Amino acid sequence: MSLGFSAQCAENVSFYAEDAVTDNNRIFTLAFCGKGEETLSAVKFVITYDNSTVNFRDASVLSDKAKLDFNSEEGCLSIIYLNQEGVDLSHGEELFTVDFKAENLTEETTFDFSVFDCVTNTLDTVPAQGGSCKALLASSSANSSAGTKKTAKASSSVGTAGKSSQALKSDDSLENSKDDNGTENLQKIQAEPEKSQSGDGEIQRLSVSKGDNYLSAFICGGVIMFVLLAVSGISYHIGRKRRRSGKDENE
Repeated sequence: MSLGFSAQCAENVSFYAEDAVTDNNRIFTLAFCGKGEETLSAVKFVITYDNSTVNFRDASVLSDKAKLDFNSEEGCLSIIYLNQEGVDLSHGEELFTVDFKAENLTEETTFDFSVFDCVTNTLDTVPAQGGSCKALLASSSANSSAGTKKTAKASSSVGTAGKSSQALKSDDSLENSKDDNGTENLQKIQAEPEKSQSGDGEIQRLSVSKGDNYLSAFICGGVIMFVLLAVSGISYHIGRKRRRSGKDENE
């Protein structure tokens, strides 16, 4: 089935299909769309593919106003899309879908499509070019994403290494400035141990003096306690003797 009309309009219709992700022994769908300033009534697609990796299953339209006529051979699918009322392509529109089954897909396979006899609702033929899309194996697609993440992580590591290098350069600049000061820096460095040693001596003297004070206080406390006990004992004996002498007088 072919449509023959004279080409009277400029090329202003584009056709495209999104890539699909699948696994072997699974059926996946490719949606073929059109976009342009015209109202499309008919178009013919010829889709070629590697039939050793995928097999054609079915083609269909969602709109009741559209019809499909397709013919499948090995590695080639011919589809004619018809819509008597026409479909507005100004905002992009899905024309039809094609189902394939992945059987021996290793990484990806390509679908090339050519477009013929693109006819508007005014029976004008609009030249249009074909395109291509792909079916990707799910595992290879995941590996590709992981590779992108690894690349980003490697770039981050390189950035960190660059910062470390800059830090080293800053340290080198600091050392050079120290070297330029020369004798003054050396004198400061030599003065620090003396300060430290004198400070340690003061701390030791303070510790010894504190220890001496504690010992003196302990000895004074012991002497005072001994005196108090002796006074208490003497007072007790004196009082006892007085009580005995008073008792003897009474007798």
